[in-house]
Amino acid sequence: MDVPYYEWDGRPGRESKELTPLHEALHAAVAQILGGTAYSITLDDSGGGSALTGDVKWHWMDVATWLAPALINDISAGDAEFLKRQNHYQRGFAWGWLKRNRRRIMIRARRIASEMGRPPGRLKWDPEKTRWVWKHRRKR
Repeated sequence: MDVPYYEWDGRPGRESKELTPLHEALHAAVAQILGGTAYSITLDDSGGGSALTGDVKWHWMDVATWLAPALINDISAGDAEFLKRQNHYQRGFAWGWLKRNRRRIMIRARRIASEMGRPPGRLKWDPEKTRWVWKHRRKR
């Protein structure tokens, strides 16, 4: 890799539309594994998406949530901007934790990504049923 794992170099093709569901699922999977909450994942027509996560206990866990897509080499510009402003010790600790737990993270992320339908739509976490629920939006 020609740039550090936490940076985005702005070249086209680095953020792939095909990887967007897995990219957002990685954010959600890490948040859930670390004891936080993943509220929803939204995918739009343009190939972009967002994952709404929160409630992690320590700051390095929040950094790990943002850094998770580096496992598949798919850091977005927004993720890179956040990560550049973080303490390098916490970023390094988060990266070490991600590498040690890669297998467990990828299993959960692939399971979440498999629940997603075709974009556009929103995948919401239902805490009562403890599962993801897909809400497909109609195009207007």
